[in-house]
Amino acid sequence: MPVNVNCTFDPSPNPCRHRIAGIILAAGKASRMGRLKQLLPYRGKPLLAHVLDHAAASDMSPLILVLGCGRKEIQKALPDPPAQVILNRAWESGMATSIAAGIERLSRQAPGAAGTFFLLGDQPLVDTALLNTLADQAARTPDRIIIPTFRQKRGNPVYFPRKFFQALCRLSENQYGNGDSGGSQLFKKYPGAIVEVPVETQAVRLDIDTPEEYDNLRTREET
Repeated sequence: MPVNVNCTFDPSPNPCRHRIAGIILAAGKASRMGRLKQLLPYRGKPLLAHVLDHAAASDMSPLILVLGCGRKEIQKALPDPPAQVILNRAWESGMATSIAAGIERLSRQAPGAAGTFFLLGDQPLVDTALLNTLADQAARTPDRIIIPTFRQKRGNPVYFPRKFFQALCRLSENQYGNGDSGGSQLFKKYPGAIVEVPVETQAVRLDIDTPEEYDNLRTREET
């Protein structure tokens, strides 16, 4: 169902430090790919299905899937996803509107969540074990921003604690940067709140934006 990206929520509930949510961002047009990348086949199923399956098997709960462009095609291909599906009608204004839409729903569905990870719908190699490693860190430091790194370079998914929800919502209002910047604008504003988690897989750095990157992904599968 559609949601309003004017994110409002009650900041007063005491968060449960062990309840870590997951918001899956899959609303974009994928203009560089030239087709709906969420449904590109990989290992027998769509890219987005891998992301959903890994998240569903992880310790993250609840899961919210934000759709926009191609929503009907995606829901037809994935009729029963293991996440609550919401529609961001403002998807053309950038990722920040999907972030706000996800937070708005999460804040009503799980007002006591300590925070949430933002998973990208085009990262099929970020598996359940990796998600649980990051979720464990978030449970230990629930008030900090958690960013995975590979060879000292930052990747995704990123965790934001509840105290940053309002700032994340303001991203869609262009208060911290353009509407497509995502949460990275807050990294610059709150550097002292960040915990980097080194991981041994480049999966956190691999998203599929172009035909070349998709070809490389399929080549990895064959080797």
